[in-house]
Amino acid sequence: QSVFSVSLRGAYETDWVGWRRDVIADQYVQLTLTDPVTLGAGYWLRKYSDGAATLTMTGATTPVVTTNPHCPSTIGCYEFLLTAPAAGSDAVYNLLGMPFPYPVGWWEARLEVDGTVYTLSDAGNVYVAPGYWVWNGNSYDSYDGATPGMAGLLQPWQGLWIQVNAASVGHTVKLLVPRLPKY
Repeated sequence: QSVFSVSLRGAYETDWVGWRRDVIADQYVQLTLTDPVTLGAGYWLRKYSDGAATLTMTGATTPVVTTNPHCPSTIGCYEFLLTAPAAGSDAVYNLLGMPFPYPVGWWEARLEVDGTVYTLSDAGNVYVAPGYWVWNGNSYDSYDGATPGMAGLLQPWQGLWIQVNAASVGHTVKLLVPRLPKY
């Protein structure tokens, strides 16, 4: 309530509502007004009334992981621990929230699997798909970090979908998004 009610005025569950994605159950779970908002998590918010709404997010400096030797930035990364699909499933989608207040190139992110680091293009389509998806209001736009016109910038506060493949079952898979030195 304290985060979203300022921008999304009105009564909760009447004028607006929010959900988080439960990857394991493969479903959305409706938030209560007292649920905490977690840095790095993606959320789905819906305004029911016809009035326009603008969501403005502000907050404290984003914490970074500075002890990970695989981070491509000298000032640290934000680490996303990715959830693998259930055994026997082909893939599962993790909904993440871009934690930095500035854009970061998808090609700058790294994938860490059991302590071994890969660029997303080097990882191919083994543990995760090499790209990500963003809802544009009508459909999903896809970005892959390498294809001209589809390289992709992770935008501030943007929700993005990452496909985690069956090969990740039994492994610790992390997405490392670097903090940029100018910020």
